Amino acid sequence: ETLWPEPVKSGQCDNQICDLGSVFGIIFPAVVGMMEGANLSGDLKDPARSIPLGTIAAVSTAFLCYVLLIIGQAGTMDRQSLQYDLAVMQAACWPSQYFVVMGVTTACLSTALGSMFGSARIIQAIARDNIFPVLKPFGVGSIVGDEPRRAVVLTYMIAQTGIFIGDLADVAPILTNFFLVTYTLTNLAAFFLEISCVPNWRPTFRLYSWHLSLAGALLTLTSMIYLNPLFAFLTMLVVLSLFLYIIFYFKKGPEWADISQALTFSEACAAMHRTQYQRQNSKYWRPLMLLIVPEKQPLLSPLCLCCDRMASRGLLIIGRPIIGEGLPAAACAAAPSTVAGPPASRRLPRRRSTWETADIGSASDSGERVLHAFEQLTVATSLRPALINLGISAGLGGLTPHTIVVPLLTSRQPALSNGTEYNLPVSSAAEYVNGLADMLLLPKQLIISANFESSGGEGAGSSTVSLSCSPRGAGVCSASNIVDVWIFGEIPARECATFTAELSLAVQYAFLAVDALRSAKVASRCVGKCFDKRTTAAAVPMPRLRLIQLRPAPGIADANDAGGMALPAARPAIDEAEETLRAWVAQARVSAEVVVLESAAPSLSAVGNVTDWSWMYLPGVVQAINEAMRAESGHSHSALAFLLLPPPPSQDSSFSADRYLQAIRDLTNGLPPAFLTKSATTEPVITTEI
Repeated sequence: ETLWPEPVKSGQCDNQICDLGSVFGIIFPAVVGMMEGANLSGDLKDPARSIPLGTIAAVSTAFLCYVLLIIGQAGTMDRQSLQYDLAVMQAACWPSQYFVVMGVTTACLSTALGSMFGSARIIQAIARDNIFPVLKPFGVGSIVGDEPRRAVVLTYMIAQTGIFIGDLADVAPILTNFFLVTYTLTNLAAFFLEISCVPNWRPTFRLYSWHLSLAGALLTLTSMIYLNPLFAFLTMLVVLSLFLYIIFYFKKGPEWADISQALTFSEACAAMHRTQYQRQNSKYWRPLMLLIVPEKQPLLSPLCLCCDRMASRGLLIIGRPIIGEGLPAAACAAAPSTVAGPPASRRLPRRRSTWETADIGSASDSGERVLHAFEQLTVATSLRPALINLGISAGLGGLTPHTIVVPLLTSRQPALSNGTEYNLPVSSAAEYVNGLADMLLLPKQLIISANFESSGGEGAGSSTVSLSCSPRGAGVCSASNIVDVWIFGEIPARECATFTAELSLAVQYAFLAVDALRSAKVASRCVGKCFDKRTTAAAVPMPRLRLIQLRPAPGIADANDAGGMALPAARPAIDEAEETLRAWVAQARVSAEVVVLESAAPSLSAVGNVTDWSWMYLPGVVQAINEAMRAESGHSHSALAFLLLPPPPSQDSSFSADRYLQAIRDLTNGLPPAFLTKSATTEPVITTEI
């Protein structure tokens, strides 16, 4: 008679049919004791053994009692009494109905105390982790036993607030949803730990399987939606809000270990293996840069910040060559531990010693600039093998830098044997130039940086690139947002793979620089410090890219008298030269202004084809080109300049390394911060092939 269900209307269900969902939502909070042992794990002597045994024993006992109670009632009472008489258990109890009252009272007190003290422990842990600063006073425990007395009072007040709602039927569905979402997240955590293959995740329960965790998570999530879709949506919205709050509040990562570390590492390793065997295609080219900085240079220097902005779409590795015999003690202290894992993210706002590093992660809470980069150290007896070691070993898998940025060796270095803050330690100019040639043989794209030191280059006024905004507050950002790309001489009539690769490399990085200038994130950091407070953001000019060709004016005397190279017999007019560059820019899908300049300086008659650099060592030519560039791209006009780098002389060349370096210094003298780019291959980094 009572075997099959027959739902009826009841006041407990708002005079509606008491279906399975309504009854489940009210009854479920009475059987939620699975997490009590975990909540009080800090009070257990052997939690690893006591929690699983106690939980399984308690759940099994409760389940058996409920089953026997259901069978007993169904076999001794009629259906009408079970449907309408709420006191049927008391009427059937022997010897007195008060046994039922005592049992209900005991069960309620046990559940209330367990939930109250378990929740108090959780609140105490949350307060000590400073997740919600307003709860910080509740992290204090008693002197004896570290009991969370303050948290118990808070838990009691929260419980009383729920009781004031007045109807258990209104509170129960809310409790049911939050219990179910807790079980869902717990099962998902166990599932993710299993699939992430963490070695220290070794469940002692022999019947455990990730299938059970996944099935439990899906079952509890389905139950939430089945019971009340609206409550389920609101519960997930609360959980999502808490998740986003924790992400933004702990921007640099929480101090405790969470499951995201295991998942991130597992996915990163899988991605690294995939990229290692994928064929690199120029369609998906990204800036993978290795920046060589002197041992004593701060990581928040203008050069580091500028490269960090340009590599925002790719990868930046900062390499520090340590010159000397053996490994200095300071290097050992700076190197991350490989035994217990890398240290937590570090934020060092100002340089206090040689080995302090900038944070490698996200922006700090105080608004200080940080680098999204990795740092790599190498130890060698001289600079040349140090550069080779960094060029070969930097990166991992498919994330191997293809572009190496090396600061220009300035002539103000007091002693070549000892490096300074903005100079690499070298024994001679030949060692530096030979190191550059080695980078091209690896092969790596080579970029020489100039005028990024605080003085802005020889003969230049104090300035720094607006991509970086002087981190020490000493300089002022350039008011200009123009990035120039310079080429010298005539463009080959026929397509030249070498020139195309050289030009595409310079334009690609110049485009990244302009894109960084346009970034709202960079603008928000720079506007307040780069411009007068009376200047509004709308007054800041939009960043733009200029491609400038400098060539001799027609009518200049033949260059053979100066030992240079004669100009072509048939020179295209300025309009034709501009049209050629515009066609290339359009094909590259780069928004750039094309400018063709002609100089009447007699020494420029030696400048012929753009791929010929023989004019570099002729007297007066470099100075004439520099004057033309300073007039067009001086500090008051451009924020950054890109030039094609002349090839370093070979060891058996008649041109010495000193003459080569001096020519580079003369070429960039007085310019804004500049990059000189050199492609090691004939494959362009800008392509339109599908």
